[in-house]
Amino acid sequence: YILFALVKKFQIDILVLFILLTGKTLLAKAVATECNTTFFNITPSTLVTKWRGDSEKLIKVMFEMAEHMSPSTIFIDELDTIASKRIDHEASRRLTSQILIHMDGLSSSKKRIFLLATSNHPWELDPAIFRRLEKRIFIDLPDVQARKDMFEYYLSEMLQKNKYIKCKIDSDSLAQKTNGYSGSDIKLICKETAMHAMRLMFNVLENKSSNHFNCIITNNEVNNTISKTKPSTNDTDNNKYKIWQSQYASY
Repeated sequence: YILFALVKKFQIDILVLFILLTGKTLLAKAVATECNTTFFNITPSTLVTKWRGDSEKLIKVMFEMAEHMSPSTIFIDELDTIASKRIDHEASRRLTSQILIHMDGLSSSKKRIFLLATSNHPWELDPAIFRRLEKRIFIDLPDVQARKDMFEYYLSEMLQKNKYIKCKIDSDSLAQKTNGYSGSDIKLICKETAMHAMRLMFNVLENKSSNHFNCIITNNEVNNTISKTKPSTNDTDNNKYKIWQSQYASY
């Protein structure tokens, strides 16, 4: 799922991106590369410390560094963990307030800064921060065509240079059987299937039963792995995100 917010004030573009389930860090780096900007990869452990006042100072330094090295992209992973709804906890309130101050301060700057953030629980974001995200775009789990392309890439293309392991699969059939699987789930299925072939090769080499080893991965091997690998998401969670998207999405 991707929520996307673009706020444009004067000379500043604030781009806030929320992603769930697939490749959020990779997508953020791709954006920074395409925009040719300095990339700041920020995680909660980077900003949160046990010393009083240090977290606020780190946030201030982060925005000052981004402004100094502009054009720049600030990528904050799991924004809801540091900017959740302000409950009766002083440290959480101070941290959220500091982020709000600097997000508003970007509008008076002449530097170009992109702010991207991810969240697995967007409904837990502080309303004040949420209001600043004008664009929120929902991206669902991979569809049939996307799953087909993933199987072809991870199995057919990545194994084509291997002279011992070959791949002959019907990617259409596999894509139909993996409805509800995320991209990381499909990658895991392909990895486990390839590892099974590697184990067979090692057994042959250890037993010296043959001087030559050739293994062909077919749908039977992949289906066997699928039966042992359950999707990391469920219908209840997916419906929750879809309901949230229907209420708050902005394109």
